[in-house]
Amino acid sequence: MAAQRDVERICYVTMAPDLGTLAKQHIASGGMAVTLRPRASGPIIDFHDDGRAVEVLPAFEVPTAIDGMAMYNVQNAMFAVAISQGLGQSFAQIRAGLKSLDCSHADTPGRLDFFDGFPFLVVLDYAHNPTEFSEVSAALAQLDCSGRHIVAFTSPGNRTDRQIDDLAATAAQSAYDHYICFRRDELRRRGPSEVSERLHDGLLSSGVKAEQITVVSPEEDAVKAALDMARPGDIVALLYTDHDHVWNLLTADQLPA
Repeated sequence: MAAQRDVERICYVTMAPDLGTLAKQHIASGGMAVTLRPRASGPIIDFHDDGRAVEVLPAFEVPTAIDGMAMYNVQNAMFAVAISQGLGQSFAQIRAGLKSLDCSHADTPGRLDFFDGFPFLVVLDYAHNPTEFSEVSAALAQLDCSGRHIVAFTSPGNRTDRQIDDLAATAAQSAYDHYICFRRDELRRRGPSEVSERLHDGLLSSGVKAEQITVVSPEEDAVKAALDMARPGDIVALLYTDHDHVWNLLTADQLPA
C-alpha cells in the first residue's frame, strides 16, 4: 500500500515490541513512525523522524488507557500523536492534549463512559462489532469487581447474519455472568425481535447457559432490566446503546417503571 501511495510522507504506527521488519527499515531510512517502547514500569510512546527519536510520554499516563487496562486506547493515542505531528502540533501540545482526555461522558461520550450513580458500576460503550466488544470486555474484566459482570448488547440491524453470529460468539467468549440481548429502535430492515433473538441463539450455540440469557428487545427496557438485576459490587456494561439518550435517562432517573 505504501508503495502505491502518491504522498509526501508516510508515518508508521506499531505496538510491536520488535517493531517489525518494515517499520525498522522505515525508521532506519529516516522515516516517520510512532512506536511503543517496552519498559518495566510501563511502555513509552516514542516518535521517530529523520533518524531521531523523541520520547512523547509514558503510555499509562494517558488517562483513557486506564493504567494499561485499555491498550486499544494506547493505540488510539499513538495515532493521535502521528496525526497531530502531521498537523504541526508541538510535543508539549500533544502531551497536554492526551493527558487532558479522560474516560467520561464529557470527554469520550459512549466510549468507556463510566457512570457512578449506583452502588454498582455502569459503563456505556459503542462497541457494536466483535473486535470492539472483545477489547472493551477485556478492559472491564481487569477492573476491581466483587460481584458479577452483566452485559446488555446488540448489533446494528444492517449487519449480515454471519456478522451477528460472530458478535454472539465473541460475547460468549468474554464470559459475562449474564447477557441481555436487545435491539436498537432503528431496525434497519430487521424484524422487531430478529436481532435480539439471533444473538440469543448465537449465545446458546456458543455454550452460554439459557438461564444466563435474557431477551428484552426495546433498548430502554433492556437498560432497566440490567439495572434491576445489578447488585452492589457488580459491573454493568451497556454496549451499543444510544449513549446520549441512555446517559440522560440515567442522570434524570427517567427509566420506565
